[in-house]
Amino acid sequence: MDAISSSLLANPVLLGLVLVFVLSFLRFPVALSLLAGTFGTGLLGSMSATEILEKFSAGSRDGVGVALSYSFLGVFAAAISEIGFAQYLADRVLGVFEKNRSGGRGAVRAVQLLLLALAILSQNVLPIHIAFIPIFVPPLLAVMGRASLDRRRIACILTFGLVTPYMFLPFGFGAIFLREIMLGTMAANGVPLAIGSGSIVAAMALPALGMLLGLAIALAVTYRSGRTYAEGDGAEGVIRQPGSGRLFTCGLLAIGLLFFLQIRYGSILLGAVGGVIALLALGALPWRRMEAVAASGFRMMAGIGVIMIVAAGYARVLASSGHLTPLVEGLLRCSGGNVSLAIFTMLLLGWLLTLGIGSSFSTVPILAALYVPMATALGLPPLAIFVLLATAGALGDAGSPVSDTAIGATAGLNCDGQHDHIRDTVRPTLFHFNVPLLLFGYLAVRLLAR
Repeated sequence: MDAISSSLLANPVLLGLVLVFVLSFLRFPVALSLLAGTFGTGLLGSMSATEILEKFSAGSRDGVGVALSYSFLGVFAAAISEIGFAQYLADRVLGVFEKNRSGGRGAVRAVQLLLLALAILSQNVLPIHIAFIPIFVPPLLAVMGRASLDRRRIACILTFGLVTPYMFLPFGFGAIFLREIMLGTMAANGVPLAIGSGSIVAAMALPALGMLLGLAIALAVTYRSGRTYAEGDGAEGVIRQPGSGRLFTCGLLAIGLLFFLQIRYGSILLGAVGGVIALLALGALPWRRMEAVAASGFRMMAGIGVIMIVAAGYARVLASSGHLTPLVEGLLRCSGGNVSLAIFTMLLLGWLLTLGIGSSFSTVPILAALYVPMATALGLPPLAIFVLLATAGALGDAGSPVSDTAIGATAGLNCDGQHDHIRDTVRPTLFHFNVPLLLFGYLAVRLLAR
């Protein structure tokens, strides 16, 4: 066993993963961390620099499709923002809260339900991700303060709404994560899986239930009591451009078309393009602004797209290093053929890696290169491998200090300097979501593996 452990610790693939984790956790840019892991794995695995670049270039092409989907989704989000869709909705909602300046129990309940609904919609129906936070959250801080509402509750609500939908519902960002990334990487690693939307929802129901349990504990137990904050208006310095009822209606029609095209043709890229064309055809988005809107949308998603491409290239280098198979075999020997132990170990490794990288979307291609052959050797069916990968990827996205989910929540809740990133966002979400997701994800894989 000591010889096996020594061999595993010296494995270039594992050393490369450790390097990525350490650099990411030290706040290095994720793309650079992945690139360092690529060359670290290749050079330690006796690959020449030329060979590393060749394999990396070949693999990175696999990430171009996902990056394109992200980019055009960004253009649609920028177009929706340009017509004042979210601002119009925010003004109507905030107008209701202004009528209840006392911050009563009903208003507090409404604030929480509103932010939960917006977070969920931002992933699947109105794919703007965290862009709604700076629009809605700062103006609501005054209402929260009057009611002594603990902002850690809001951090947990936002995190649940930003993570659970994409790992559970195959629409919007969920279509990119579950269909394009998950199914694409499984097929690239030799385990093609044809699965419908209903089957995806059913398979991921148990991990999603773990997230729901974490939210329930945070709201009903951990942060049930109030918390006092200094008086102030969190909306100071926040600029909101007014929209109009007509433009809001046009936005709803464009979102409906995006949703229809995505479901009908299974393409988020086609849906995003169709949504933008609808806004242009309805006259909501002026043609003269199209170039600026497109540039803004591409810029918004450029960082994520680069990470997707680099992660795909890194995964190809892992597979081509010649040290992936020995690592899988060594891990299997360490587990002694114990399927339960092997599944738990893979989930734990996925949690650590995603915690460092901060992005479940870019972690999956890397984990798939290791997990798919290992899970296949353990005799796990394709659907169990799917849930294993999806859960391992999502683990850490909720609670990682470098996750855009955590950073976005803190940015909105800390407008008045009274919400600490680590103590009030990272720790609460890490504890309440990662622990139940790890346990429920493990249970889901075991049930599917029977």
